[in-house]
Amino acid sequence: MNKRLSSFEVFFKEHYRPLVYFAGKMIKDVDAAEDLVQDVFIRFLGRQSDFDKEISARSFLYIAVRNASLNYLRQAQNHKRILAANAIKEAEESFALQTIIKSEALNEVYKAINELPEGCRKIFRLGYLDGLSNQEIAAHLSVSINTVKTQKARALQLLRLKIRPGFFSLLTLFA
Repeated sequence: MNKRLSSFEVFFKEHYRPLVYFAGKMIKDVDAAEDLVQDVFIRFLGRQSDFDKEISARSFLYIAVRNASLNYLRQAQNHKRILAANAIKEAEESFALQTIIKSEALNEVYKAINELPEGCRKIFRLGYLDGLSNQEIAAHLSVSINTVKTQKARALQLLRLKIRPGFFSLLTLFA
């Protein structure tokens, strides 16, 4: 049982962020998206043994999150008694597919970022994800600006090697 929970924890950590992103894009509320995804994982935990392959478990999670998101939108519409044409449009299958692709691509990018050496990873996150300038990063980490520039260049070089080439262009299409 302990091994099962351990593997579930790894599975949860790997899929939680992409599923929250997916739900958040549909319902436009990150806090509610996190709640929906947590509820889906709780339901999944009870049915985990029904899935013999990760791909079928992941498909179940995306379908369950999509359905929970659509239910959330329906409830919100009932409260307001107004049909949100934009929310319905975004729930269409083509939008859902694009969002799944983007969330999986972002998951690959985040995995690659987490595999960077610690110094590179810190500087990359501060510069590209948190939006700090080279000077701000240097001051924050007590290193030289040249070190920041070198580590940023090294991080980009390592990421290009780790991430499939199509993901960089794919991310720019959806951004």
